[in-house]
Amino acid sequence: MDVFGFLNDVLGFLIDVFGPWMDVFGLWVAAILTLCIYSFLYKDNPFYRFAEHLFVGISVGYGIVIAIHQGVIPLAWEPLVEAFDGLWIEITGDVTPESRQALWGLFRIIPIFIGLLFFARLSPTYTWLIRYPIAILIGFGAGVAIPNVLQANIFKQTQGTVAPFDKIDEIVDPTTLITVHTFDPSFLGTAGAVLMVIGVLCTISYFLFSVEQRESYKWFSIFGIGLGVIGLTLLFVDNIITDGLTLIEIVGFVLMFVGVLGGALCTVLYFLSSVEQRNTFNWLPIIGVGFFILFIIGFIGIYGNTIWSGTLTPWEVFSAVLIVVGVFCTLTYFFFSVEHSGAIRWTSKIGIAFLMIGFGAAFGNTVMGRLALMIHRVGFLINDWIGSIIALFG
Repeated sequence: MDVFGFLNDVLGFLIDVFGPWMDVFGLWVAAILTLCIYSFLYKDNPFYRFAEHLFVGISVGYGIVIAIHQGVIPLAWEPLVEAFDGLWIEITGDVTPESRQALWGLFRIIPIFIGLLFFARLSPTYTWLIRYPIAILIGFGAGVAIPNVLQANIFKQTQGTVAPFDKIDEIVDPTTLITVHTFDPSFLGTAGAVLMVIGVLCTISYFLFSVEQRESYKWFSIFGIGLGVIGLTLLFVDNIITDGLTLIEIVGFVLMFVGVLGGALCTVLYFLSSVEQRNTFNWLPIIGVGFFILFIIGFIGIYGNTIWSGTLTPWEVFSAVLIVVGVFCTLTYFFFSVEHSGAIRWTSKIGIAFLMIGFGAAFGNTVMGRLALMIHRVGFLINDWIGSIIALFG
């Protein structure tokens, strides 16, 4: 007697008989479980715990089934079966290219065995074996993440530093409108690129804490930072000359550079000074705020034409300025190396206000999302469940 065939026939009969009622049965199960979950609004009770445990159990069971069907079977079981079939073919002597290729599946025994070591946690005697798969997993994760970090934080930064050497001799051929390179680079561009590379190398050497940094080494780092700023300035001056900017845009560039240069020098001077000198230099944050104002004025001078020409709406202008002010004030609040007094204190308070507004908006968005879910479930209870009861007995 075919047991599976008999069970298939019985299942088909049940589906034919009770099939029309399955939708109603599923509707009632969903409604009862929803009410069990919402019963927690009154207090903790057995109905809520039953629905909670049922949800967790079904979620874990569903996850295990998905892992087996999408992981264990296609990645472990089927390759091993094919590999052992190929091994049997090798033993019997009827070798084919497919059987020879299937033998590579035997190497999957190694990762399968390493994965099974996770179950050593269930044995108090051999629980130490779980260290090996965890170490391999963490090592693999670090090996995947480290190249991405190097690519983003080191290689791309180095590429951006060396890129001016490729740009300083670019010109557009007026006949073909194709960008070509010449052997007559701009003097300002070349000098700026060289000085900027030297400045970057010296600045990186300042953070090389594995080497003892004596007094002369510290001044070497400061000298390198200055060369980097000068080189960057020469590059922008070269762009100003070659791009044919207006007088307002040139003034804007100058003010932006003065603001950036002044803010950088104030920061470097503050961090390279001793504690006693910092008490003397307590006016540096105020001067830094002044340089930031110069930067904002220069920014408006450069992009003011876009704003005043009507490209941006007043609301977009206000939003852009608000974002800049919010970022600056919030960063000031987290700048703990300076005593929060005077202008820094009021700026940090504005930063706190921006933080509270941001946290409040995030919390409100979360609450609205939960309310949307509740509205959907209440609509299901009223329209679908109660509607089915009315339709059944009405």
